[in-house]
Amino acid sequence: MRLPRFRCAGCGGTEVGIGWPSHCRSTRSTPELDRLRAHLSALMTYRVAAGLLEQMFPVDAGKGPETLRRHTLRAGEALADCAAARPETAAPAIAVTLDSTFIRSCEDGERHLEVRVGNLETKSGGRQVFGAVARSGTDIKVPIHRNLEAVGRTDSSALTAFTDGCPGLRRILADAGVAEPPILDWFHIGMRLQHLTQITSALATDDPARVSAMT
Repeated sequence: MRLPRFRCAGCGGTEVGIGWPSHCRSTRSTPELDRLRAHLSALMTYRVAAGLLEQMFPVDAGKGPETLRRHTLRAGEALADCAAARPETAAPAIAVTLDSTFIRSCEDGERHLEVRVGNLETKSGGRQVFGAVARSGTDIKVPIHRNLEAVGRTDSSALTAFTDGCPGLRRILADAGVAEPPILDWFHIGMRLQHLTQITSALATDDPARVSAMT
């Protein structure tokens, strides 16, 4: 058709191509495709997501890696401004896990990224995950507060935090309202036990006190 018509999945209205809302007309996509693009880009690299979309859809527009990257960043900015949707039932207890890792650049002279990631869980099965790049202008406390609201936090909710011994992460949790000191998670406990095992394996066995320490 010379003037193709589209039906909006959100409002059900039908418009010709020239009358399509500007946020859809500029990207030539529906809200369902926008969500699929952002979801795939969050699960895999932009290039792999673009290749998957190329196999799924015959349309060529808007499937390049850079296009998916711009779209995903734009969707993330829109979500950052949305208020958290609170569940109908409050959560009496919430487990908060916070850790950090480095994404190292493969190019010389490029900056390594420190990424802080977290997980919130309730006994009823509610779960939220979040993340932020350090020193990028994103305050990690903002997604922590938003996701706590999303899982049903109230003033009486008991917060139990798990993290490593990093003082920076512990300070972030304290600033986010977690009053109790964080508990060392099993992974970092195992790492410390492994370190002690390596130390004791190098001790000499000619001293009975050292042999007793090794056992």
